Amino acid sequence: MLPIHLYWFSASGNTLLAAEAFAERLRELGRQVEMRPMETATPEDFDPAAVFAIAFPTHCFSVPEYVRRFVRALPRTDGTPAVMLGTHGMFSGGVRGPMRRMLAQKGFHCIAGRIISMPDSFFPLTRAETNRLHIERALENVRRYAEDFHSGKGRWPRDFLLSDVFGAFFAGGFYTRRWCGPWHTSVHPHAEKCTRCGLCVRLCPTGAMRQKTPESTPRPVRGPCENCLRCVAVCPSDAVRHFGFTPYRGEPAEELRERFLKSASLPRFSRRYCPWAA
Repeated sequence: MLPIHLYWFSASGNTLLAAEAFAERLRELGRQVEMRPMETATPEDFDPAAVFAIAFPTHCFSVPEYVRRFVRALPRTDGTPAVMLGTHGMFSGGVRGPMRRMLAQKGFHCIAGRIISMPDSFFPLTRAETNRLHIERALENVRRYAEDFHSGKGRWPRDFLLSDVFGAFFAGGFYTRRWCGPWHTSVHPHAEKCTRCGLCVRLCPTGAMRQKTPESTPRPVRGPCENCLRCVAVCPSDAVRHFGFTPYRGEPAEELRERFLKSASLPRFSRRYCPWAA
């Protein structure tokens, strides 16, 4: 059995939980799985002799631009098996088809792809207990998906033709907001709550959060911000808010910060493929 290299990107922690559950179940089944954060990965160095697995959240019903950029940087291959694990809060009609197309253009053989429903982090309106039960059900679905993939029953259904159009439309509308004045981002730090710790600056995957001086409040930069909301999830004082909602986190903030700090120790991909990143 081929080893599995699982590249993951997460912001609120939902996808990280799903990726870890996927890897853990496969290891229990005897598979060799290596988890690789996209921020520290070098796309050109992927191993064509291993299964390429990718895990990421849905942003505005489509593939996050950060993840698109990562896939575009991958070298061409000749039939390397590819597996997708996606998460979504509301709807993901523009994810499965576009990702399959992008990987197929690179020469990957897409053998299994599934999108798992998780609590919505963009409009977090449900209670904590409801979210906890939702996550438990989701992780059980992830484990079943891992078992199906391991036994050869996994599949990557072909979406209808409009899936690519749907994904491109919403992704384009979402990311062109960066040029539209105050609508470029939904993230708004509150100076009176901010402790100026700089974690949002350090952990932003695209380098969108900037802090002019140690005494100043960090602010998002109009161009790079992709509204992934990681800054909201990791802020220790709940100073960074999104539309005034209570911050959503797939895991307690302290645990998320610890996990993301490990993956952000050497952000090679961000530095090379996000020119604005610090």
